[in-house]
Amino acid sequence: MKKTEFSQLHELLPKIVNQFNLGRQVTGSVACHNFRKIIQSVWHEEVTGSVLPISFVEGLLIVSVSDSGWAQQVQFKRSEIMKKMKEANFVIKNMIIRVDPQRFAESD
Repeated sequence: MKKTEFSQLHELLPKIVNQFNLGRQVTGSVACHNFRKIIQSVWHEEVTGSVLPISFVEGLLIVSVSDSGWAQQVQFKRSEIMKKMKEANFVIKNMIIRVDPQRFAESD
């Protein structure tokens, strides 16, 4: 093996993910990352202080919101969010919205 030969990262990652059985975790992380980008485009502003993805497993997306007002806003935009997630190759079969003000409380 020559020292000047390198493997491309995009070739190594799938092998590592499969070797350590991390496919589900990687898919969930990428889906949550895409959700963060999508909600910013839906509201045209930074909303991660009020809306956060918690997990994505086998089509179930769990979203945490800071209050019931944001829960209602996410519910209103649900179909748009699901459509954009599908366009990003993440099909959402169900979305659960949980009000969790403590998750968004500022630390003192």
